[in-house]
Amino acid sequence: SCGDIDGDGGLDILLVLADEQNVVLHNTIADRGHWLQLNLVGVTANRDAIGARARVVTGQHSQLRQVAAGGGSLAQNARNLAFGLGTATSADSVIVTWPGGDTQVLTNLTIDRVVTIIQGGATGVPGATPILVTVLKNPWPNPFNPMTTIAFDLARSGPVEVTIYALDGRRVTTLLNDSMAAGSHQLSWAGRDDGDRQVASGTYFVRLRTVEGAWTQRLTMIK
Repeated sequence: SCGDIDGDGGLDILLVLADEQNVVLHNTIADRGHWLQLNLVGVTANRDAIGARARVVTGQHSQLRQVAAGGGSLAQNARNLAFGLGTATSADSVIVTWPGGDTQVLTNLTIDRVVTIIQGGATGVPGATPILVTVLKNPWPNPFNPMTTIAFDLARSGPVEVTIYALDGRRVTTLLNDSMAAGSHQLSWAGRDDGDRQVASGTYFVRLRTVEGAWTQRLTMIK
Protein backbone atom coordinates (compact mmCIF):
# COMPACT_ATOMS: atom_id res chain seq x y z
CA SER A 1 0.00 0.00 0.00
CA CYS A 2 1.13 3.53 -0.79
CA GLY A 3 0.76 6.75 1.21
CA ASP A 4 2.58 9.62 2.92
CA ILE A 5 3.31 8.01 6.28
CA ASP A 6 5.29 10.87 7.85
CA GLY A 7 3.50 13.86 6.28
CA ASP A 8 6.54 15.21 4.40
CA GLY A 9 4.99 15.06 0.93
CA GLY A 10 6.91 11.99 -0.21
CA LEU A 11 4.96 8.79 -0.86
CA ASP A 12 6.08 5.79 1.18
CA ILE A 13 5.26 2.10 0.67
CA LEU A 14 4.13 -0.57 3.13
CA LEU A 15 4.69 -4.17 2.04
CA VAL A 16 2.39 -6.66 3.81
CA LEU A 17 4.15 -10.03 3.60
CA ALA A 18 2.61 -13.41 4.27
CA ASP A 19 4.32 -15.25 7.17
CA GLU A 20 7.03 -12.56 7.34
CA GLN A 21 7.56 -9.23 9.01
CA ASN A 22 5.96 -6.30 7.18
CA VAL A 23 8.35 -3.86 5.50
CA VAL A 24 8.11 -0.06 5.29
CA LEU A 25 9.95 1.58 2.38
CA HIS A 26 10.50 5.16 3.57
CA ASN A 27 10.92 7.79 0.85
CA THR A 28 14.10 9.70 1.72
CA ILE A 29 14.73 11.39 -1.65
CA ALA A 30 15.99 14.85 -0.70
CA ASP A 31 14.98 16.86 -3.77
CA ARG A 32 11.48 15.67 -4.62
CA GLY A 33 10.17 19.07 -5.69
CA HIS A 34 6.91 20.64 -4.55
CA TRP A 35 3.73 18.69 -3.82
CA LEU A 36 0.06 18.92 -2.97
CA GLN A 37 -2.28 16.39 -1.37
CA LEU A 38 -6.08 16.62 -1.42
CA ASN A 39 -8.36 15.16 1.24
CA LEU A 40 -11.84 15.11 -0.32
CA VAL A 41 -14.89 14.95 1.98
CA GLY A 42 -18.29 14.25 0.42
CA VAL A 43 -21.55 15.75 1.69
CA THR A 44 -24.30 14.68 -0.70
CA ALA A 45 -21.83 12.20 -2.19
CA ASN A 46 -20.40 9.43 0.01
CA ARG A 47 -18.33 10.94 2.82
CA ASP A 48 -15.09 9.19 1.75
CA ALA A 49 -15.59 10.67 -1.74
CA ILE A 50 -14.97 7.31 -3.42
CA GLY A 51 -15.23 7.92 -7.17
CA ALA A 52 -14.47 11.66 -6.99
CA ARG A 53 -11.90 12.99 -9.47
CA ALA A 54 -9.52 15.91 -8.99
CA ARG A 55 -7.50 17.69 -11.67
CA VAL A 56 -4.58 19.93 -10.65
CA VAL A 57 -3.30 22.41 -13.23
CA THR A 58 0.12 24.07 -12.95
CA GLY A 59 1.19 26.09 -15.99
CA GLN A 60 0.96 23.82 -19.03
CA HIS A 61 0.77 20.65 -16.93
CA SER A 62 -2.41 18.90 -15.83
CA GLN A 63 -2.70 15.85 -13.55
CA LEU A 64 -5.82 13.79 -12.85
CA ARG A 65 -6.42 11.51 -9.85
CA GLN A 66 -9.47 9.55 -8.68
CA VAL A 67 -10.36 8.48 -5.13
CA ALA A 68 -10.52 4.69 -5.04
CA ALA A 69 -11.32 2.09 -2.39
CA GLY A 70 -8.88 -0.72 -1.84
CA GLY A 71 -5.38 -1.30 -3.17
CA GLY A 72 -3.31 -4.42 -3.59
CA SER A 73 -3.71 -7.74 -1.80
CA LEU A 74 -4.27 -7.22 1.95
CA ALA A 75 -3.70 -3.49 1.41
CA GLN A 76 -5.52 -0.16 1.43
CA ASN A 77 -3.79 2.80 -0.20
CA ALA A 78 -3.99 6.21 1.48
CA ARG A 79 -7.19 8.00 0.45
CA ASN A 80 -5.51 11.40 0.00
CA LEU A 81 -4.85 12.25 -3.64
CA ALA A 82 -1.14 13.05 -4.08
CA PHE A 83 0.27 15.32 -6.80
CA GLY A 84 3.95 15.94 -7.54
CA LEU A 85 4.36 19.53 -8.75
CA GLY A 86 8.08 19.78 -9.49
CA THR A 87 9.22 23.41 -9.62
CA ALA A 88 5.70 24.93 -9.63
CA THR A 89 5.20 27.43 -6.80
CA SER A 90 1.39 27.22 -6.66
CA ALA A 91 -1.51 25.25 -8.05
CA ASP A 92 -3.16 27.45 -10.72
CA SER A 93 -6.43 25.58 -10.36
CA VAL A 94 -7.90 22.50 -8.70
CA ILE A 95 -11.06 21.11 -10.29
CA VAL A 96 -12.97 18.50 -8.28
CA THR A 97 -15.76 16.46 -9.88
CA TRP A 98 -17.86 14.69 -7.27
CA PRO A 99 -19.87 11.49 -7.78
CA GLY A 100 -23.13 12.74 -9.29
CA GLY A 101 -21.43 15.39 -11.44
CA ASP A 102 -21.11 18.41 -9.10
CA THR A 103 -17.95 20.42 -9.81
CA GLN A 104 -15.90 22.72 -7.59
CA VAL A 105 -13.06 24.97 -8.70
CA LEU A 106 -10.36 26.47 -6.48
CA THR A 107 -7.59 28.71 -7.78
CA ASN A 108 -4.09 29.77 -6.72
CA LEU A 109 -3.72 27.26 -3.89
CA THR A 110 -0.55 27.36 -1.85
CA ILE A 111 1.31 24.06 -2.01
CA ASP A 112 3.51 21.71 0.04
CA ARG A 113 0.55 20.86 2.29
CA VAL A 114 -2.56 18.72 2.65
CA VAL A 115 -5.75 20.58 1.70
CA THR A 116 -9.16 19.31 2.83
CA ILE A 117 -11.94 20.12 0.36
CA ILE A 118 -15.51 19.66 1.58
CA GLN A 119 -18.17 19.17 -1.07
CA GLY A 120 -20.01 22.45 -1.55
CA GLY A 121 -17.37 24.45 0.37
CA ALA A 122 -16.05 26.35 -2.66
CA THR A 123 -17.62 27.86 -5.76
CA GLY A 124 -17.81 26.06 -9.08
CA VAL A 125 -18.51 29.24 -11.05
CA PRO A 126 -15.63 30.10 -13.45
CA GLY A 127 -13.93 33.37 -12.61
CA ALA A 128 -15.45 33.67 -9.12
CA THR A 129 -13.22 33.99 -6.07
CA PRO A 130 -13.32 30.75 -4.07
CA ILE A 131 -13.64 30.76 -0.30
CA LEU A 132 -11.02 29.19 1.92
CA VAL A 133 -11.13 25.48 2.60
CA THR A 134 -10.62 24.29 6.17
CA VAL A 135 -7.25 22.60 6.51
CA LEU A 136 -4.88 21.58 9.30
CA LYS A 137 -1.40 22.15 7.90
CA ASN A 138 1.66 20.03 8.56
CA PRO A 139 3.22 21.17 11.88
CA TRP A 140 6.65 22.75 11.56
CA PRO A 141 9.25 21.76 12.53
CA ASN A 142 8.39 18.09 12.73
CA PRO A 143 10.13 16.24 14.40
CA PHE A 144 10.54 19.05 16.94
CA ASN A 145 12.35 20.09 20.08
CA PRO A 146 11.52 22.15 22.03
CA MET A 147 8.58 23.75 20.15
CA THR A 148 6.46 23.28 17.03
CA THR A 149 4.01 25.54 15.20
CA ILE A 150 0.51 24.27 14.41
CA ALA A 151 -1.18 26.28 11.64
CA PHE A 152 -4.69 25.91 10.22
CA ASP A 153 -7.13 27.65 7.88
CA LEU A 154 -10.84 28.01 8.65
CA ALA A 155 -13.42 28.28 5.90
CA ARG A 156 -16.01 29.76 8.24
CA SER A 157 -16.27 31.25 11.72
CA GLY A 158 -17.34 29.07 14.60
CA PRO A 159 -16.21 26.95 17.54
CA VAL A 160 -12.74 25.44 17.21
CA GLU A 161 -10.92 22.88 19.34
CA VAL A 162 -7.24 21.99 18.91
CA THR A 163 -6.14 19.04 21.05
CA ILE A 164 -2.95 16.99 21.45
CA TYR A 165 -3.30 13.22 21.91
CA ALA A 166 -0.79 10.52 22.76
CA LEU A 167 -0.36 7.52 20.49
CA ASP A 168 -2.57 5.42 22.79
CA GLY A 169 -5.46 7.91 22.42
CA ARG A 170 -4.96 9.65 25.76
CA ARG A 171 -5.61 13.41 25.69
CA VAL A 172 -2.42 15.29 26.57
CA THR A 173 -3.54 18.92 26.39
CA THR A 174 -6.08 21.21 24.77
CA LEU A 175 -4.38 24.12 23.03
CA LEU A 176 -7.54 25.92 21.94
CA ASN A 177 -11.26 25.70 22.69
CA ASP A 178 -12.91 28.91 21.53
CA SER A 179 -14.86 30.57 18.74
CA MET A 180 -12.57 31.70 15.90
CA ALA A 181 -13.06 33.84 12.81
CA ALA A 182 -12.59 32.44 9.31
CA GLY A 183 -9.05 32.80 8.01
CA SER A 184 -5.53 31.61 8.86
CA HIS A 185 -4.45 30.89 12.44
CA GLN A 186 -1.50 29.33 14.22
CA LEU A 187 -0.60 28.00 17.68
CA SER A 188 2.58 26.80 19.34
CA TRP A 189 3.12 23.67 21.43
CA ALA A 190 6.19 23.29 23.62
CA GLY A 191 5.65 19.61 24.40
CA ARG A 192 3.89 20.11 27.75
CA ASP A 193 0.67 18.58 29.08
CA ASP A 194 -2.29 20.17 30.88
CA GLY A 195 -0.33 20.07 34.14
CA ASP A 196 2.58 21.96 32.52
CA ARG A 197 4.72 18.81 32.70
CA GLN A 198 7.19 18.00 29.93
CA VAL A 199 5.97 15.05 27.85
CA ALA A 200 8.19 12.14 26.90
CA SER A 201 9.76 11.89 23.47
CA GLY A 202 7.65 9.96 21.00
CA THR A 203 4.72 10.23 18.60
CA TYR A 204 1.66 12.41 19.24
CA PHE A 205 -1.34 13.60 17.24
CA VAL A 206 -2.82 17.07 16.92
CA ARG A 207 -6.54 17.19 16.12
CA LEU A 208 -8.45 20.18 14.75
CA ARG A 209 -12.21 19.95 15.27
CA THR A 210 -14.74 22.41 13.80
CA VAL A 211 -18.40 22.34 12.82
CA GLU A 212 -17.25 20.96 9.44
CA GLY A 213 -15.44 17.93 10.85
CA ALA A 214 -12.08 16.89 12.26
CA TRP A 215 -8.53 16.82 10.87
CA THR A 216 -5.44 15.14 12.32
CA GLN A 217 -1.68 15.46 11.85
CA ARG A 218 1.15 13.42 13.39
CA LEU A 219 3.81 15.01 15.61
CA THR A 220 7.13 13.60 16.81
CA MET A 221 8.80 14.96 19.94
CA ILE A 222 12.55 14.25 20.15
CA LYS A 223 15.08 14.87 22.90
